[in-house]
Amino acid sequence: MASMVGRQGVVEYIEEVTFGTFPTNPAMKWLGLIQNFKLDIIAENEDYRTLKASGATNKLAIEGNVTSGQTLNADIEYMVQNWDFFKWGLSLTGAGTPTDTLASLSFELISPDVTPKYAAFSGGVIDSINVEIPEKKAAVAKASLKFGHVKTTTNNPWEATTHIGSGSHASKASTAPIAFSAITTCTWGGSAFKASNIKFGYKNNLQDAIDADSTLSTKAAGFTPDARDFTFGCTIKKSAIDAIAALVVAGTPQTLILTISGATFTFLTAKIPKDTVELAPKGLTSLDIEFVGISSLAIT
Repeated sequence: MASMVGRQGVVEYIEEVTFGTFPTNPAMKWLGLIQNFKLDIIAENEDYRTLKASGATNKLAIEGNVTSGQTLNADIEYMVQNWDFFKWGLSLTGAGTPTDTLASLSFELISPDVTPKYAAFSGGVIDSINVEIPEKKAAVAKASLKFGHVKTTTNNPWEATTHIGSGSHASKASTAPIAFSAITTCTWGGSAFKASNIKFGYKNNLQDAIDADSTLSTKAAGFTPDARDFTFGCTIKKSAIDAIAALVVAGTPQTLILTISGATFTFLTAKIPKDTVELAPKGLTSLDIEFVGISSLAIT
């Protein structure tokens, strides 16, 4: 199977109508300012052994190896220009309200060759996305996906013709990446808490639904979220956490709100798990906090 390693290339995506089926004549979408895209086509292999025939030598060796399946995983790192792709791992419709079932996505990759080659991967479902917004830096997201199918010709995923037919390739978004300076609100329980180095995300804990009758290369019939976990972490100034110490000690859940670049992220039932008292000549000025107990996330 051919592989592709390069410093350039194109990655674009589109939501599917049917799981694992690349849409007909789609208008492909721009994902973000991609820093790295890595997709593994894993041939699942199994060694097998047997009792040897009479007079056989090397009886301890395996008898052979069989390719028993395929797994497709992708990791994407990108600078965030908008929250469109982030939402596809939360909602069936790509909206900001979480749903228990998710949409599947098709991707087309375009090689950096002078005469481009094209590869199509379908049945993609987002397992997790984590966003980091360091102090005075741009927002960077890391996404992990599972795919159900890779289109191949003679075991080669790269073809001379695009898969979008009379559709259109994605146009690059002209906006700059979203940065820490675009944050306008960060509150817990209605109070600002002097946060920096913000990170948040979700994980769907996808389970494979395998179907022996499936015609897809992985035999997947879909990927089902098993349990969704939300995360939010940041650095908090010690003076700010002292002001809310009673809520921390009581373990009182509060609504956590982050507004950045016009989008508001509302995390429900978030708790700060600890306060720290440290007495020293150079006193404690900040704490790294991982919120716990977050039950939901809505994006408006």
